[in-house]
Amino acid sequence: MQLAPERDAIPTVIPTVIPTLDTKAVGWSASTKKDQGTTAYATPTTDSTPIALFPAQNEFSDRYTFRVWEEHQNDSGDIWYRVQLPLRSPTEGWIPASQVVVTSHQKRFVIDTSAHTATLHEREEVLGTWRVGIGKTSTPTPLGNFYLWTKWEKNVNSVYGRGVLGLSTHSEALPGWPGGGRIGIHGTFRTSDLARNISHGCIRMLNKELDALWNLLPLGMPIDIV
Repeated sequence: MQLAPERDAIPTVIPTVIPTLDTKAVGWSASTKKDQGTTAYATPTTDSTPIALFPAQNEFSDRYTFRVWEEHQNDSGDIWYRVQLPLRSPTEGWIPASQVVVTSHQKRFVIDTSAHTATLHEREEVLGTWRVGIGKTSTPTPLGNFYLWTKWEKNVNSVYGRGVLGLSTHSEALPGWPGGGRIGIHGTFRTSDLARNISHGCIRMLNKELDALWNLLPLGMPIDIV
């Protein structure tokens, strides 16, 4: 996994327009079909090097989901998607369109680490902004363009509060952390956690606010950390 770029180096990602989908969408995702997994390749052909085999469901019983960057038709006429993979490394690959279902997204969630805020956008409209806690200097929250990979509901009294929204990215500082150091957005009951650099890299929100957002954030939704 590459080190997260410095704040000023984070680009504004404008996904390649996919003609067969809603061109007004702010992003797209691809998910495995109910009873079929998919294989990611280095280039858009099955003759290239396989990167990883993904089963129909991940360990949390969610369908494997990927953020779509680009659509491509190869020389054989087959449609492929260049996607962001939920791996530490490599973080990109190509998957056959025939093995997945694509969803258009009208919303995106933006975490601003300098302002300690999370903002939900629907196209150009701001639906709401909330205070959050982020990673400490020694275990920073990674910057970049990611997506919502899984949802893990927990007892509100657990260390993760309401639950965890697992992102596609991982902590560079904690590769040995449970779950491979995957970064998530999770609940807390402590208001003192907000507007601070306090965590091991995850983003903390008040339980009641995360609960209100839970069903508004679908798998595959773009989540950008700046």
